[in-house]
Amino acid sequence: MKIAIIAPEFLPALGGAGTYAVSLVKELVKSSNLEIHVITPKRGKIKIPACFKKIKIHYISEAKDTFFYNFSFQVEVARKFPLLHKVHKFDLVHSTGLVHMPDIFLDYRKLDVPHVVTVHTTLDTQFDYGFSLKEFILRSSPVEFLSKAAYPYIKLMQESYIKKTSHFICVSGYVSSFIPESKSIYVIHNGVDESVFKPGKNSDFKFLDNLKKPKILFCGRLLYMKGIELLIDAANEIGDKAHFIFAGNGNIKKLSSKIKNKGNVTFIGGVDHAKINLLYQKCDIFVLPSFSESFPISLLEAMSSGLPVIATRVGGIPEMLTDNVNGCLIKPRDKDALRDSISRLINEKKERAKLGKAARALVLKRFTQSEMAKKTAEIYGKIIADEQKRKRNG
Repeated sequence: MKIAIIAPEFLPALGGAGTYAVSLVKELVKSSNLEIHVITPKRGKIKIPACFKKIKIHYISEAKDTFFYNFSFQVEVARKFPLLHKVHKFDLVHSTGLVHMPDIFLDYRKLDVPHVVTVHTTLDTQFDYGFSLKEFILRSSPVEFLSKAAYPYIKLMQESYIKKTSHFICVSGYVSSFIPESKSIYVIHNGVDESVFKPGKNSDFKFLDNLKKPKILFCGRLLYMKGIELLIDAANEIGDKAHFIFAGNGNIKKLSSKIKNKGNVTFIGGVDHAKINLLYQKCDIFVLPSFSESFPISLLEAMSSGLPVIATRVGGIPEMLTDNVNGCLIKPRDKDALRDSISRLINEKKERAKLGKAARALVLKRFTQSEMAKKTAEIYGKIIADEQKRKRNG
């Protein structure tokens, strides 16, 4: 089978969609009956990992950190994919992100090739939490604000995109509820590489070795919707009992100004995904106090690394965590619950170890990237077979 994977984010893997695409291709390439082509924008100078030598990567545009760069990729997909398909004759096209809608301008009926779209999130899931307009304007980042301002227009595009698409892979049952029941929907949870994200010791991030108190890690974009300000408030109240590490890009200057005791908090900015597993190994507790999530890969990575995790009961997170069994679930936007859960794990070392061990065991059982890729390949085969049957039957 020749599979064209249209990936708005690929190498380097900067966000959840990029991490998903890289993880999926890393496993799919091991299959002898799959020929993988990745169609993606190029982001700077890229060193191709050895495991990707068997795939063909088609760079058709340049990736830029702007709100509008995705549109240029959509245009280039419309221009260049038909030519690639004419040469390679793909059996199936897999678009790795609904929100990006990279192939929105393609006419698959004319191309005569089946396609499937992975749904990590939708516009509705991204804003599936209560907030006042004033609060959102004052606290949201420019990207969040622009996304909300453009919501009506992008919503119409997304509805049109969903209407013309027949097959969807949803990363959680929660996300699948936002896709019309008339569509062909498959729920395949995200997975991580358990051989990379595992408990252990390393010599990186040496500055953390000198911190003798429990280290609390947040890893992700420093956005309002991630509950970042609530976590800062909790850090201020917990004080000297722990050290908080924020790994991710955002307005660090603005956020650091809210810290009462800067000796208890470290902002380390964005971390290369190739090293993020080493950061998990250096920390004691992982916290994700988001207002909205679909099926966060960062949470799976922390669980696979053996960390006890604290997360909000939103979106698809309850599908991956059971409270006080393999993690802690709290109400979103509840600063007191967040503070109390962190404080409890700071004080109860045995509970941290128990939850961390159970979290990794759950990942090994249900959420590995090999299992994710296996199920995805099965869906490829089913869609292609169904399409061939449809053509035979006229």
